[in-house]
Amino acid sequence: MASRMTVQQLLDEFNSAANNADAPSMLNMAQQLLVRDPNNADFMLLVLQALESAEQLAANLGFIQKYILARSTNVSGFILLYQSYIKQKKILEASLALTYALSVEPDNLECQNLLLRLLSDVRPGLTHVRLNIMTTSRVGHLACEIEPWARATDDRENDCLYIFVSSSSTVPANTYLYQLLHQVAHIVESDFFYQLYVSRPLLLSDDSYAEYPYDLSSSLRGVSNQEIAKKGNAKLTEIYRDYPPCLAISANDKKRGWEHLDAFDITTNDKLVCLHVRDSAYLNSKFPDRDWSHHDYRDADITTYKESIEYLIQHGYKVIRIGAETNQKLDLVSPNYFDFCIGRKYTDGDFIELFLLSECSFFIGNYGGPYGVAAVFDTPTIAVNAVPAVIPYLKNGHYIPKLLLKNNELVSFIDIANGENISDEKSIPIISCLSEKDLSTHGFKYVDNSSTDILRAVSEFEKRISSGIFDGTLTNEQITFRDSVPSDFCAPDSTNLICSSFIEDHPDAFYGMKVVGRN
Repeated sequence: MASRMTVQQLLDEFNSAANNADAPSMLNMAQQLLVRDPNNADFMLLVLQALESAEQLAANLGFIQKYILARSTNVSGFILLYQSYIKQKKILEASLALTYALSVEPDNLECQNLLLRLLSDVRPGLTHVRLNIMTTSRVGHLACEIEPWARATDDRENDCLYIFVSSSSTVPANTYLYQLLHQVAHIVESDFFYQLYVSRPLLLSDDSYAEYPYDLSSSLRGVSNQEIAKKGNAKLTEIYRDYPPCLAISANDKKRGWEHLDAFDITTNDKLVCLHVRDSAYLNSKFPDRDWSHHDYRDADITTYKESIEYLIQHGYKVIRIGAETNQKLDLVSPNYFDFCIGRKYTDGDFIELFLLSECSFFIGNYGGPYGVAAVFDTPTIAVNAVPAVIPYLKNGHYIPKLLLKNNELVSFIDIANGENISDEKSIPIISCLSEKDLSTHGFKYVDNSSTDILRAVSEFEKRISSGIFDGTLTNEQITFRDSVPSDFCAPDSTNLICSSFIEDHPDAFYGMKVVGRN
């Protein structure tokens, strides 16, 4: 049997070839070394050196990325990545490579100068980059990350290039909304940069992190879900109140939307109400390998909405149910009720759902994905069966929560708002508990809104938009409720409150509230 070269002999041959600028021999030796030890980062670097010598780096982008994932604290890998992207004229990706290099070595003058030159070509005055990843698999998260960030122009740095990274292998939960977000943000589709961040989030320096107003990604940086929710809801409320929408549906797309609806005898002269009733079908269908039963307490029974739909039809509205998947169907036959969940065409469904939410008079939903889309367009929204018990963050919204029982006794909503914990032993506020199992373990059970609850709330809300403009004037009941809860739960100037009818009909659920006034 012929003897083979040892590792040291291969290294010696590589160095000899490097001294002679013999790129093919360098690559041959480096590849043999990598066969011996496929995950050896030192051997990967030798392959990269050989590829650079042979001027083949641009054609081997995947191998550079593999090296970086193996040795992410080596700046040389990011510089090679930058060079490869530059040859492909991918400026945003090249900027990301240098930003990561500077997160590893902030004082690296070579990387600083390269980045400044690169940014000056993008726009004069830019000095640095901030980035974050996108949550594209859930439509509610997709809606409440980039769009409110883009609205809040006063919170952005004028000398910063913001770049947002989505996973190129993940189909967005709403493809049309995803396209619209390109209007207001630089988005890079890259599984590599997405995985680089997710696998080692703290590799990116704080100075290079672009925080969303409601930032789920910050959990990877050590922020608790409770803090994310508390801070995020407050920030979204402030943004939607103070800034106008920033996404625009083109005239051609609006024409396309109305042409689609014309086939259902729905015209621009009609008063439209969109309806979304959350159930378990969507998550179970889209993510079949995960157990989503902990979210079941957020679902609702569509039959309890029937009276409200009939009320709206009697008052001249056409009601359109939206949603991607459903395991419920309402027994209601009317030329003015449409169920776009049943038999939804995926190619048109994303666009039509978003178009309807932008055009309807108001929206009836709960805290699901379409609720976030309605917020994008400042669509007046009444949330029913609203759990967890948080204040709506969109601009024009009221809500009625599910009632909560503990060991079959009603829990005061005022106590929930004041931060009551799920037990004496667990310092987790009820409002922050997102698991039905945890709630059940401690004796809690949510009770769905009744048909009467929903009808009364919808009727009350409809009167607020009957003039075509949302009337946010608060009743005495709503003012009293707002004054009875902490300011970090409901801001003193908030108008997004529980419907008066619900407070009136369930006084025991507001035990501890100040004396309720009457109009």
